[in-house]
Amino acid sequence: KIVLAMLVIMLLIFLANWFWEVLFPMLEASFQYFTSKLINTSLHGYFSLLVSGRDTKLMEVMAHLEVTNYVHLLIGGWPISLYMVEMDYFDLILLFGIPIGSLLFYFYFYLVITSLTKSSLHLLFIALMAIITFLAGHVIFSMLHAPLLASYIVSSSSPEERLN
Repeated sequence: KIVLAMLVIMLLIFLANWFWEVLFPMLEASFQYFTSKLINTSLHGYFSLLVSGRDTKLMEVMAHLEVTNYVHLLIGGWPISLYMVEMDYFDLILLFGIPIGSLLFYFYFYLVITSLTKSSLHLLFIALMAIITFLAGHVIFSMLHAPLLASYIVSSSSPEERLN
């Protein structure tokens, strides 16, 4: 029992040392990063923190669009590699224009919704995916997202539905 107690004490000392030397500096750096990104304590400041400054990217792109008389909103063709908003809906609009971009966005979610069986868990999944698409981005254009979404759809369907 004494040996076990000594091992537990040594483990606790090791974990405390690891926390102090490794984990605490990481947490402190993360806290400093997020406090530096918080512009002010207004609603806009918290929203900008939530979307990681993508709202300012959107405003910069809108300022550049103003120079071209917003023609890219109608027909698309915006150089997205140079001025990416990193919010999927707005990137689709800039790449394809409002008519085609909105249709692509609609059909993407239509296919996802109709592929899943109707349950509260699946509706929550779709709602979270839509929120992440609007706020965080990199869902529709992500190479990792498509296989995960496909495997989720296949695993959520019944065996009878997979055969049809």
